[in-house]
Amino acid sequence: MSPIGKQTDQVELSLVASQMSAMILSAGRDQNKSTLVRLELPIPAVDPLSWLSSQTSGPKTYWAERDQSMRIVGLGFADSFSSDELIDYDSLFTHISSRLGANAEDGKYFGGFSFHPYPNSSNGWMSFGTCRFVLPRFEVVSDDGTSKFICNLIPERDSNRLDRILSDLNKIRFGEATEPTVRLRVLRQTDNPDLAGWTRAVDLALQELDGTQLKKIVLARQSCLEFSNAIDAAHIMKRLSKKATHCFHFMFDNSESQATFMGASPELLYHRRGNRLETEALAGTRSRGIDDEDDQRLGCKLLSSEKELREHAIVVDDISATLKQLAERIDQSDLGLLKLAKVQHLVRKFSAVLKNSISDADILKALHPTSAVGGTPTKVALEKIAQLEPFDRGWYAGPVGWVGHDQALFAVAIRSGLLSGKNLCLYSGAGIVEGSHPEAEWKELNKKLLNFTESISDHEV
Repeated sequence: MSPIGKQTDQVELSLVASQMSAMILSAGRDQNKSTLVRLELPIPAVDPLSWLSSQTSGPKTYWAERDQSMRIVGLGFADSFSSDELIDYDSLFTHISSRLGANAEDGKYFGGFSFHPYPNSSNGWMSFGTCRFVLPRFEVVSDDGTSKFICNLIPERDSNRLDRILSDLNKIRFGEATEPTVRLRVLRQTDNPDLAGWTRAVDLALQELDGTQLKKIVLARQSCLEFSNAIDAAHIMKRLSKKATHCFHFMFDNSESQATFMGASPELLYHRRGNRLETEALAGTRSRGIDDEDDQRLGCKLLSSEKELREHAIVVDDISATLKQLAERIDQSDLGLLKLAKVQHLVRKFSAVLKNSISDADILKALHPTSAVGGTPTKVALEKIAQLEPFDRGWYAGPVGWVGHDQALFAVAIRSGLLSGKNLCLYSGAGIVEGSHPEAEWKELNKKLLNFTESISDHEV
């Protein structure tokens, strides 16, 4: 863009605050309205993550669809729902439904759940609770090359805090942040478990598979990196979005602990629009090839691997059985490959028509955790995970996404990390079935985190 073009954009952006202020004052005086009012202004196209990085206040939220067609960043919150107790899906969806109403079709609450339903035990995860969803106060939405700035109001609550909202609006920077210039250095890395501990856990899991009803268990590793400087989450997400293609990208700040949960997940848990549901079975992994011929060879090897096909079939059977309880009609695709930047997976997609009485709470209770991140049978696998994993999963492998009016989308929070200042703990898991080898699975964990580690290793802060 030419300097004149940049100047013009800045002039247009400088008018946004004054225009939005007038809209807020007008809409915010309607004290009788208890549902969402969504105020929108078109703005010159901006990169959402660069814009978010330039903001000094929070909490910050980021969500991008798997095809990157829509990217949304949020700042602050107009409303929230959280819990530190056992997850209560019904209360969450009742609260969101009461706030959104029928006239705020584009309004969305963003957030997620912990993997286990009980309260988190580690200090890093405690402030996130078992469930937390936020309706951002301000949003920048990038959709197919266009951008808009949005303020979310709930007039019944916000009519008495308009001065605070306008003050927060005036603190917003409408320019994009410049890329940092100091190169990050990793001071130390701590794997939990380490290779020896991982080998013991996998061997114990294989013994259970051989002697019990357990068919599959997914074990995970926590890799904590300490850096020379504090890390800007939005800058890392910007680089991660370029490397981790065909993934859902997410970032959730927690203002209490100054921590950020972030990731790039290839795995859809479900997408519901009305009574239509989409989900998928994702399991089995191979690297990408060094060229097209090598990539095709590795893909064919994955499609013909007895061990990988068996692992994937367990997930397919699990999802099929669950959908039969929820849906009156189910269709599924042929087995295929989901090709990501560094790895490729076996995938089979499902579409279903839900029974009339089925809610999002019902779907989450039934689908999470899938055997792709837990195991089969679920109850037995979760008990073994609690025994064998030496860390708290927190939100890792839990459902993350958004809830709107008569629709919801959740991804599975794999390929993710918890960032706090100079420290980043990354999480990855591997499905253990008969025929699994500890060292091979350890290497698979490393491959799954390559997008993250490469985004950081060449990052300048």
